[in-house]
Amino acid sequence: MMPESETGLVAQHITVVTRGIVAMWCSLWLSLLLFPLSVSTARLPTVLPTDSVFLEDYVVSTGDTLDLSCNPDGPAQAVLWFKDGSGLLPSNRTRVDQRVLRIINVSYEDSGMYSCHVTHDNNLLSNYTIRVT
Repeated sequence: MMPESETGLVAQHITVVTRGIVAMWCSLWLSLLLFPLSVSTARLPTVLPTDSVFLEDYVVSTGDTLDLSCNPDGPAQAVLWFKDGSGLLPSNRTRVDQRVLRIINVSYEDSGMYSCHVTHDNNLLSNYTIRVT
């Protein structure tokens, strides 16, 4: 058992810590009330498709490998791949090349709208809807 002088110090320390935590939570809630979070919705690129671009629909099974092609006009044109309006980066299952997007071991999360755009002018080259079953 602790002497009375030490228990008083411990109780004061716990009270100070508790007040600090309460003050932190109050300021957090107050800041959320005064400055509400704004969440913007994802936007697809605002590019009108040309006559040569059309939407291709694919239905693939889980575990399959999916190859989507993109054919820029010139070999030196860099392209960007998008899924549901967000840029795609290579991962352990996704290979992003200039002319082909390859998804290995397709899963349900891979369902969505894919598109390929020319980097310098955002011109839409290919557009795909993928549904995984």
